[in-house]
Amino acid sequence: MWFPLQWPSGCPAAAPRAALSLAALGDMALSPEPAQRVRAEAAKLFPQKRLVWLTQEHTRIVLSADPVGSAGTVCGRTGDGLVTRDPDALIGVTVADCLPVFLWDAATGARAVCHSGWKGTGIVRDALSAMKARHGASPQTTYAILGPCIKACCYAVPRDRAEAFAASFGAGAAFSRGGAWYMDIAAANKTILLAEGVRAVHVHGECTCCDTRFSSYRRQGKAFTRMLALCGT
Repeated sequence: MWFPLQWPSGCPAAAPRAALSLAALGDMALSPEPAQRVRAEAAKLFPQKRLVWLTQEHTRIVLSADPVGSAGTVCGRTGDGLVTRDPDALIGVTVADCLPVFLWDAATGARAVCHSGWKGTGIVRDALSAMKARHGASPQTTYAILGPCIKACCYAVPRDRAEAFAASFGAGAAFSRGGAWYMDIAAANKTILLAEGVRAVHVHGECTCCDTRFSSYRRQGKAFTRMLALCGT
């Protein structure tokens, strides 16, 4: 019931594990307090780790997941990205069509996980900056995973939003087809990461809206469930 995520080819074997819960596990919401079931499912993959989460609000806020006490929250704060080098920290965000992004610096061991929807696109820049400022990480030794998310095949949006997105993140971030406009948040994030000098990026091709193994706000509507994206050693 967990989907293992792959680091780019050539990434050192010491890379942390990254995984995304499948829809069959049900709603894995982390805010404001994960249920015991969510903790238990996470512990099956990462035993005896300190689960750290945020109150997500589609922001570009990135916070440290350094030890903050037994509760695991980052002081109950709002944000959409976590950075750490603590081997005991299990960092997590939830997604349901938005893009889960994982970063790992092979030189320092610093890692990050981010929730990137269209409103928060660009959070990866802030995560790279936080990894550098706090842990001395460098984009040139950092590897990235872009997990399953809604793809351009299904992500129809208003024209003005698509055009603004393309203007901010490159022509590949949005396009028109058959009189409709579509956005590609994975393409936008890959463009950002490569421009920042990240060593390699692996993009998962699965579309959360097309593939019913995954949760999807666009497909499920108001009854949508959240998937938990985890990164830990």
